[in-house]
Parts: sequence; structure tokens; C-alpha cells
Amino acid sequence: MVLTCPQFDSPSLFGRDIHAFNSLVQSWYGASIKSQDRSNRPWRIVYPLDFLPLGNTDQMAVFDEFVDDLAAYLKVETEKFSIAKKWELSPPVEENNVAKYMENVGSREMS
Repeated sequence: MVLTCPQFDSPSLFGRDIHAFNSLVQSWYGASIKSQDRSNRPWRIVYPLDFLPLGNTDQMAVFDEFVDDLAAYLKVETEKFSIAKKWELSPPVEENNVAKYMENVGSREMS
């Protein structure tokens, strides 16, 4: 792992066999991670629209097709939403504009 920004770096796993992740995570975190039964959870694909290239119809068609195929394979629903609109409806802080909040918190935290 190459650290680029210790405040935001986090370990990530990439692979083709999801079943291998359990043993990798167990090796990485040891006994601090307990296996959980996830079979009864309400699974869905969360699809935030805010940072996607909505104006690029060709790219969005490929992305939408991938998400649709993944949802069909997993037999789950897809939830498309706007982070900015959700933020406006229920802001966790005084600032109700997420872009303005991120601009301010980012410059404040990196100073």
C-alpha cells in the first residue's frame, strides 16, 4: 500500500473471487472482525448521481447497463439518488449546501 494522504487512506481489496475476501479480511484485522450473517439484510445498489458524467450519454449508457446487469445478477433493486438533494432535505450540519460544506471543510482540515 502506498500512503498518499494518511487522513483519508483506507485499505481496499480488489479481486474476482468475493469468497476470498473473508479470509483476506480475517488475516488483515484478526479477531477484531467477527463474521456476520448478512443473509437477512435489505440489499440494494445505491447509485448516487451527483458525480457521474450525466451529460455524456454514451458513458452513462455503459454505466447504466453495468448497474442494471449487476442488479439483475444479484437480484436486488437499484436506488438512484442525489447526495446534494438528500443533504438539502436533512443537513447534518448548519450548511445546507453539500458542495459549499465540502469546500469549506476541505480547506479548513488541510490547513
